Formats: sequence, C-alpha cells, structure tokens
Amino acid sequence: YRSMNFQIKLYESSNNIDFIYGSFVASGNAPTLIPANVGIKGSDNNNSVNVSKSSSISYSAATFIDGPYTNQNPFNTRNSVLPVSGVAYRFLAAPVTPFDLKVDQIFTMGEIPLSFGFPHQVKARIRNVGTQSVNRVKCGLVISGANSFSDNIDTAISILPGGSAIVSFRPIASFDTLGFDTVTVTLGQDSFLLNNSLTIDQKITPGVFSYANNMAPVGRAGYGLDQGVLLVKYYFNGSGIITSVKAHISNDPTNIGKTVYGCIQSLSGSEPDSCRSLPVVLTAADLNTYKEFILKKPVRLYNQYFYAGLAQYRVAGVSYYPLSIQNEGAVTRPGVYYSGILGGGLPIQEVNSAGRFMIQAVINDGIKPFIITQPKSLALCEGVVDSLTVRATGQSIS
Repeated sequence: YRSMNFQIKLYESSNNIDFIYGSFVASGNAPTLIPANVGIKGSDNNNSVNVSKSSSISYSAATFIDGPYTNQNPFNTRNSVLPVSGVAYRFLAAPVTPFDLKVDQIFTMGEIPLSFGFPHQVKARIRNVGTQSVNRVKCGLVISGANSFSDNIDTAISILPGGSAIVSFRPIASFDTLGFDTVTVTLGQDSFLLNNSLTIDQKITPGVFSYANNMAPVGRAGYGLDQGVLLVKYYFNGSGIITSVKAHISNDPTNIGKTVYGCIQSLSGSEPDSCRSLPVVLTAADLNTYKEFILKKPVRLYNQYFYAGLAQYRVAGVSYYPLSIQNEGAVTRPGVYYSGILGGGLPIQEVNSAGRFMIQAVINDGIKPFIITQPKSLALCEGVVDSLTVRATGQSIS
C-alpha cells in the first residue's frame, strides 16, 4: 500500500468499540496476501471476538468469530481489494452480570437422511459468561417447521465462570417429513436475557448426511504442502449404500490445479481402493461450491459408524487448504471431526478446533431398509419349509 488510514474509536458511555476504515491507496507492487488480526481480546485468545475475511472478498463481507482464529481465515488483505471509506466493524459491549448463561452452540446436523439418520440427538454447549459459578442448568428444545419436537431438561451441572458444558436432549426416534426445520434452544431466566436463546436450521433429506448447514463458510482446512485426509464421522442406521462423497471446496485460487479425492473409511481406518473416488484435479469452477466425488464402487453399510473424507496429496511450492469450514465456536463438538492418513490406516486423530468440516455422505435413496413382516393371512406350520433369498449389492466396509 502507498497509504492507508483507519480509526479505532472507544465510546466511554456505551463501552462499544468501532474499527472504521478510511481511504487506502495501492502501491505498484503485485497483489500479495497480507494476513492480519482484527478484533478485541480479554485475558486470553479464547476470550476474544475477531473479524475474518479472505483476501479476495470485500471488507463489507467480513464475518465475526466468537472466539479465536483457528483454521478460519484471519483478516486477510491484498492491494487489489481495497476498503470503501467508511466501512466499520462495531464491537458491542455486553453487561457483566453475576449469573449469566449463554447458549453458545447447538449441535444438530445440517442434513439428516429420513430413513437412515434416526434416532437423532440434539445437544447444546452452554457457556457461563457471568462472574459466579452455576450449579444447575434449565433449558428447552423446540423443533418446528416440516417436523415438530420439544423437550425440557433441568440438570445439576457445575460451570465455572468462563467455562462451558454440553447438555443433551431426549433422542428423537424419527421424523416423517422431508424439508427444513428450525431448531431453537432456550435457557431459563437469568441476569441477562439477550443471549438465552439460539436458533439454527436443519434439513431432513432423502439421503444426505451432513453436519454442515446452509450457513456460509468462514474459513478453510487442509494440510498445506503435506498430504492427508480430513474426515467426518456419521452413524448409518439400517441398511443402505453410500454412492458418493461431497466436499465444499474453499474459495481459494491456490486450490486450482491441485489433486484431491473423496473416500469412505471404517473406524479402523480401512479404505479399500474401491471405497475412493478417482483423483480429481480442481478447477476454478470447483471453488466455493460442493464438489461430488463418485466412489469407484458403492459402499454397503449396516448399523455402523463410518468416516466420509476429503484427501489431498503432498505438493511443492504453494500450500493449499481445499476444504471449506463453518463456524462452530472456539471448540467444536466432540467425536465428529478427524484427520487421517492418505490411503487409510491409523492413527486417526480428533480435530476439535478447526471448525465444522463441510463434507457430506450421499446415499442411494432408492435403497431403503427392508422389514419382513408376516401377513395375517399367512400360516406358518411346523414341518413347512420355505426360503427367502436376499442379495446385497455394493462393497461392505468394516
């Protein structure tokens, strides 16, 4: 930059803080990524609020992160994208009260397959942002829209100031209708009510597993110059077939020309060649959208956990981080996001600070779980022999 100016304003009456950008003038140098941090911080990085953006988007399209930068973009800039004079980021001061619980995150799924994703359990992370310890949590869950469900819990649990705990609602046995639901978690009354409720969307689908929802990505994840696979863990209820993996490719030009593939792994890391897609060289058209990776052979699953993954190869030169992630707080939900070895195997290590991996598993929704019932008109008598032949297609993984 040849010149730049901005202001930081502190308001004594409201305790709000504004970051206000003035005019920037680019130098004659070639555009280069310049990372920075923009935010406010308390005693440590976990007690911070930050602003995130990629270098290719406008300053007005930046997003706020409640917590530290992890694998999200920091505040990335380059001299080919300048701020419009007057763009401002305002940090609003919240009152500090003795007893103040906050619904920090709701842990559901962005997409749940109707015939294969239930029972399903919604959880929530409750954070103590007050100054006093809390020994009891009362909160309610309401799901409305295409389907309906509600539950209330009153549980003894100790949360220190600044700490958090995850509460679990009653499992949902099944839903009947495809479409969007609104999921709301609400706390009982305390000293500050504006953070007592949080809402998120979920979609009941014919055949897609996805933790990611319809929110925009906030960052990217990957191995840089190294190789490996990023994984999400799902539970397949019943019997069916996975035909493909979809991964949202991050909006980063460094992905262009890089080779990746989709895969399904067992919990032991088993990844037969037929449980992968063919390698795919990413193009500009693949950026900032879901890319489908068709598996070489369908994978047959039956009442089991499995991983869906996006794998990348080692490269020289420019690092790349092909997978988009969504915000899920400073610490993500446990037991869901993992990193593994290219080609399968152990160790598989949990990742709890990167964000919500945008990886989906796609089911052949023409294959439904089957139930053999006895018609009322059928008499099964001793000595009568009949036979039933069941033929399964696809390759199993265990």
